Amino acid sequence: MSHGDAIGFAQIILTLLIFALGVPALTLASIEDRLRHLLYKYPQNRALTWHMALMLLLVLAILASLQYTVEPAGGHGTPLPSLSDSWLLDEDLMFEATRALLVLLIAGYGFLWLRAMKVDTRSRLVHDIVKRSAKMIRRRGYVPQDSLDDLVVIGECAEAGHGKEIVLRGLSDLCVAIQDNPRYGGADLEPFSHGLLKVMGNSTRPGNDDNYVTAIAIVRRCWTRLQRSDLMHHADRKLVTEVATRLGELAVVNCSPMIASACLDAVDGEPSVAFGIGLAALKAGRAQVALAALSKLETQAEKDVPALGLLLALMAHFEDGESRGRVADSFRNRLGYTVAQLAEMRLDAAEVFFHRSDFITADLLRRQATR
Repeated sequence: MSHGDAIGFAQIILTLLIFALGVPALTLASIEDRLRHLLYKYPQNRALTWHMALMLLLVLAILASLQYTVEPAGGHGTPLPSLSDSWLLDEDLMFEATRALLVLLIAGYGFLWLRAMKVDTRSRLVHDIVKRSAKMIRRRGYVPQDSLDDLVVIGECAEAGHGKEIVLRGLSDLCVAIQDNPRYGGADLEPFSHGLLKVMGNSTRPGNDDNYVTAIAIVRRCWTRLQRSDLMHHADRKLVTEVATRLGELAVVNCSPMIASACLDAVDGEPSVAFGIGLAALKAGRAQVALAALSKLETQAEKDVPALGLLLALMAHFEDGESRGRVADSFRNRLGYTVAQLAEMRLDAAEVFFHRSDFITADLLRRQATR
């Protein structure tokens, strides 16, 4: 190879180097700051580092191969010193070995490139975090808080749909692992529940209907496992109830009425869920969901006294308006109580809401009891 050809070849190598090193830089630039550090935190996701190291080796191998083929400028003079002079090896053998190394490095670079194009970085991160956390659950019975925080951050930053779905499935797997662990005592779901609400409740990137279906399934599964394990008197019962209520309130704003109404059935036998979702639906003007909540409470009130108080409270909010008042009248007539009995029950319910610091509902109930 002539001197001029070598210079041209070197320029091509330099261009290739700049392009190859720019790939990881562009990849990192496209990732949010909250996620960028996670690429290096977990060993399985250090492909970018290997990418850069391989490119440096590739350039060194190409430069080494040049000294076997470059002639001095003008074709005269003493040839460039050969590595074989110092290594005492046959020059032809060294040339072929360098060329073979060059081919291997190019193949390795291509493999890393294809792998980077096919692998979903977010999915890989979630898989690694869940795998690591599941091992900790089996060994110690809990998940390290930093791992759970990383998983929640990925879910918060993800777009609705597939991005959030993979995080929700990861949270679901960890909830199952916690509740299946022999150390589980009915009070370990709080970090997972708060993480679920953070993933779904991001104001700028809320989940879509499919994501809410998955979240409802997670809550229902946790509730069912509590029932089967006879742990309904422990802290996680109240926690799961609150999560179901909050999830329904978010669904009222972010989802279709069908999905928001499905939240009413996330847990069984907890009328506070229907009351909370119904009240949120009234405030948001989602009458279909509010009516579904009233119907749910009406069914529960037939065999549950607290549910009757919540039904009267939600009816009180319905009666704050002419058209909605007609709906409340139809529900009240179906109850079959006398005016005096309803007044007494409303006053009792008003006391309950007063002690809960829900003064608006308490005042509505008192006003209707005395009119």
